[in-house]
Amino acid sequence: MIKIPEKYIQSINLNGLSGRMLRMPAPKGKNKKIVYIHGQHHALERFYTIAEFLNDYGEVYMPDMPGFGGMDSFYTIDKQPTYDAYADYLYTYLKSQKLTSDLYILASSFGSQVMTRMFQKYPESVSWVKVPVAFVGFASGSNFHVSRLYKAFILALAYPASTRLGVAIINAVGFNPISMRIFLWIFSFIKSKMQHEDPATKKEMVAMERMLWSVNDHRTHAATALLMFKGDLRRFSKQKISHTLHNIMTDNDQYFDNQEVKDAFLELYEGYEASNLDLHVHAPSMIASKQDVAEMMPLGVKHLLEA
Repeated sequence: MIKIPEKYIQSINLNGLSGRMLRMPAPKGKNKKIVYIHGQHHALERFYTIAEFLNDYGEVYMPDMPGFGGMDSFYTIDKQPTYDAYADYLYTYLKSQKLTSDLYILASSFGSQVMTRMFQKYPESVSWVKVPVAFVGFASGSNFHVSRLYKAFILALAYPASTRLGVAIINAVGFNPISMRIFLWIFSFIKSKMQHEDPATKKEMVAMERMLWSVNDHRTHAATALLMFKGDLRRFSKQKISHTLHNIMTDNDQYFDNQEVKDAFLELYEGYEASNLDLHVHAPSMIASKQDVAEMMPLGVKHLLEA
């Protein structure tokens, strides 16, 4: 399991919600401020090696987002995990850390939607950011390129699990120790990232999965899955965001239609550029090293971070 030095972990309490954030000081001679906004299924430990890579270019901030990584969910303060709620949270977080100028944001998957909604709802935040980068980003549920059966399966789980009673039943039946052991055993054989790994690596990846399912709020996971599959940020759009969005993608993404992603983002941003990851799946391994991340990261993104 990936361990983060304690010196990089800080507690945060914003809008009545408590969690953790990672903050890595800039190395000598580097003065960029970089924020990494995660997507679903998050823990700081999962993305620490990405933060290590980004730290070569400047000071790195990575906050937990409500309901993920062990942070309190919006439900604890009687709010729903909506696009607006997450946009409010991100806006408040950036202001609280005084990250309001010359900022580089790297926002992963669902996090790219949170970043985009913040730009839409708080136009002044657009000027805070020098370079917005999406990491396998998308703008609409229509961008998914998955089978009808897969989508129906996800929605059939997400709708009941997004309710208080439904998630209580699912937690009792599906997340008890015996069920989790069976689920993760099956998962290790069918998950594309794990299929070709050696036993030791697969064991480490399963341990990471077990930790992620234990620290993420399952009701929030379900509610945000509904946002991802059913939502569309274009319905909020009044004018285009005055940035070129840089999207890190893979030609072999098992989830998204890259042309539809591009078309949707071009309705939201003034420009769009894509760089390809050297991957055969949607995202890097959960236990990828800093060197792995650096080797797969596109040169175009490295040049953006160096500029």
